[in-house]
Amino acid sequence: MTRREHGAGEEREERGKREGREVTDQLRELADAGVALSLPDRPSRCGACNGPVEDVAPDASTPAHAPDPAEQGVWRCVDCGQHFWKGSHWDRVARALADL
Repeated sequence: MTRREHGAGEEREERGKREGREVTDQLRELADAGVALSLPDRPSRCGACNGPVEDVAPDASTPAHAPDPAEQGVWRCVDCGQHFWKGSHWDRVARALADL
């Protein structure tokens, strides 16, 4: 690899890096670059393994830390079994996106 090629690779790498290290800084930078950021009504992919997420039936059992699916919408990852619902984390993400 020539010195010129090496420099070109570093330049491409630098362009791909986000400036801020905090998540909100990174989100703001993406929004400023024209990337549409929104929170869907329900998750479609698992945040842990990226597997597909499905609805949990109202009469199904959930882990002790998860809400009762008869009272609140709950989703489960098909691949790893992690459960999701609209709780305080969901609210914080919605506020962070609204504040951008």
